[in-house]
Amino acid sequence: MGTLISTFNPEKFALKASDAIPWLLTKKIKSLSEELNQLAEKLDAKPNVELFQKDFVESVEKKFHRLKNLDEIQLRTFTKKECKCLCLLARQIAKNEHDFAKIASILDENWRDSFIRSLLRFTLSNWNFLEKESIRRNENPLYRLFIRKLNQYDGVNYRICQWKKKKSFFKLRRGKGKSGSLEFFEACSSLPRLYDAPGILNLRISDFCLEYFQKVICLYCKSRDVIAPDFEQLMAVHKNDNTQKIVIANYICDVQKKPKLDQKKIEHYALKMIGHPSQLYRWTIEGADSSTNELLESSRKKLNQWLIAKYIDEIFRGFMRDSSRKDFWMKYVDYISEIKIAGKDDVRREIEYSTTLKDTLHYYFIRMSRKGMNPCAFLMKIKDALIVEFSESNKGCVYIYRDGMPRYDWMAHCFRAKQLTGSVDELFKDSAFDYIKWYSSPKYGRLRHSTGWESSLSDWLQRELGINV
Repeated sequence: MGTLISTFNPEKFALKASDAIPWLLTKKIKSLSEELNQLAEKLDAKPNVELFQKDFVESVEKKFHRLKNLDEIQLRTFTKKECKCLCLLARQIAKNEHDFAKIASILDENWRDSFIRSLLRFTLSNWNFLEKESIRRNENPLYRLFIRKLNQYDGVNYRICQWKKKKSFFKLRRGKGKSGSLEFFEACSSLPRLYDAPGILNLRISDFCLEYFQKVICLYCKSRDVIAPDFEQLMAVHKNDNTQKIVIANYICDVQKKPKLDQKKIEHYALKMIGHPSQLYRWTIEGADSSTNELLESSRKKLNQWLIAKYIDEIFRGFMRDSSRKDFWMKYVDYISEIKIAGKDDVRREIEYSTTLKDTLHYYFIRMSRKGMNPCAFLMKIKDALIVEFSESNKGCVYIYRDGMPRYDWMAHCFRAKQLTGSVDELFKDSAFDYIKWYSSPKYGRLRHSTGWESSLSDWLQRELGINV
């Protein structure tokens, strides 16, 4: 049946209906709605999976694994709550692809449109896992069910209708194809704050912690020439340590290519959010692909070199006031894998006071019980050699210990220690060591800091360790 008046447009008339509501009332409703949304955020900040008690989850898991066939009667014994539990905790409950297919069958047999929400959360919470399966052309049965049910949905729920319109954002990458998360990142480019991104999918800000947003954050930070101005807040809202590691690792590896990146600030974030490069276990991600862990290892080594260069500069120049030794060892900084500083507590306090090394000194300092002629010693590990420099260059020599040769095991033990008895002199001076000279090249030994020592030591490092700078 057509309209009574041919010029009447029902849609335009409906839009003008908003003019009938007083402006002050509209403003008040908007204000109350914002307050209500903030309250809802606080009440629903925890992921849905935490709604299930441990004993309930265990009972559902046992019931699921007792199910040996897909008989319709048996499938229908699962309640709505049990179905949601199976969906949200599928990665925990399923042991193989067959189990995922079985969970999909249980949901399908007991289907309610509200399960689309649970399937969406499963998808966004396990995005990296699902993409890996998809790349191997092994699409997860639960993901397939989610896409099918979303396409079939013909209800009126606003959020589900919006998800259906934006279903391309949930497309998994296959081969060299473009993933939904990349397409979603492009849609976020105009946002003033990236952690508002869940709003595009009609989700809460608290959902920003879901794994789906990891790639969005990584792409966002990688695409900029400077550190994101709201970086700390971004990471605090996202609450994912693995994302922090990937983003910071990218920053570290991009410093040379992007001069505007603040190296000091990146170093601060790396130490604060990941840890010192000597803490190897912190610089890995369990279950990550080889390229991700290679990125983390490469960035860990680069950060280690930054810190070593910083220590060489500040200890030799700022603390020992010996620019010649600082300049010499800075040339070899890329070959120095570890460093240590030995001295009494008063030496440590002086270093903390006169340099900017306070925040990391506890990783490098070896506490001595007594003071000697040399207040401080600087130890370096280069390939199979442990090299010791003393704070008083005119009262000693640089000593070189080699793996498999006399005194090395004892020296390696000292290098690993946090606290030792005796003084620096007693520990590191050894009169039995041969002198390294331009005409004499022992495999290990000592070298005085007399005229031409730099040339003699450079020749030794090139001849014995194969290092030519």
